[in-house]
Amino acid sequence: VHLTWQDAALVGLVMWMWTLPVDMMPRVAVVLAFTLPYSGYMAVALWEIKQLWSLCGAAALGFALLLTTGGPAWQTVAVAAGLCVYCDWAFHRALRQFPWEGAQRWFHRDLLPDVPYYWPRLRDAGVVANEPVIPWRLTGALSVLGGLAAATVADLCMLSPKVQQDPEEFESLTWMVTAAVCFFLALGRCAFYATGHSSPLGLWARVRSGRWIIPRHDYVYLAPLATLAIGAALPWALFGLGVTAPLTAFVTVAGAMLIALGAPPTFAEWSLTGDYRLEVRRQGLRKEWVQAG
Repeated sequence: VHLTWQDAALVGLVMWMWTLPVDMMPRVAVVLAFTLPYSGYMAVALWEIKQLWSLCGAAALGFALLLTTGGPAWQTVAVAAGLCVYCDWAFHRALRQFPWEGAQRWFHRDLLPDVPYYWPRLRDAGVVANEPVIPWRLTGALSVLGGLAAATVADLCMLSPKVQQDPEEFESLTWMVTAAVCFFLALGRCAFYATGHSSPLGLWARVRSGRWIIPRHDYVYLAPLATLAIGAALPWALFGLGVTAPLTAFVTVAGAMLIALGAPPTFAEWSLTGDYRLEVRRQGLRKEWVQAG
């Protein structure tokens, strides 16, 4: 389903015939009633054919559309029309890449062979390239989109009269929410790397042997700790400098996502050279420990 000049003529005709009062339902609602369903449908089509970069652009325009809430109507109309035209152009561009199968790979793990789920993936016959699971370009794009999402939510909340009356309380709330987001990002990063990979020495064994730190194992926790530090300290520093809540949310969430998704070590490096014990789970058995080396 592609855009034609008749679509613009129909939308313009309905806007010209609009009779409801502006305070009840402005004419911009006609534009949104056409552009939002169309853009959403085309975004689903782009998702199905794995055009992730095009989806990132559509998501950025979608956040920009939300940021026009409360502003002049012409801004909302311009961004909504731009989103609609962009989605149509992106799908036209995707059609030139047909057939789509194998045209783009979202994650390097798509290249992994089919192995049983209980066997460590990169220890036996997986991808050994020292690359992140998510490429750096895609990591940067996802981080910016995450920051835009946080900034959009903060900007929409600032339209509330209660927030305008007590901005300091809203700053504290923004700090807590961004810290919670960073906590879950750190938890996800830690769970992704630590699942099936246990420390070669338990806590009591470390105390008895005096090996409090095992560098080749403990370095995997640096990225989650850095993510937590960003969530705890960065909003406090930015608010102290007088930075607005939307910009603070953007910088904090984008920085945390950048570290959680792309900070070293890569999963291949950790799986192939890390100092850990493998935990292998099989059907019918509660757990089975395999100590490498």
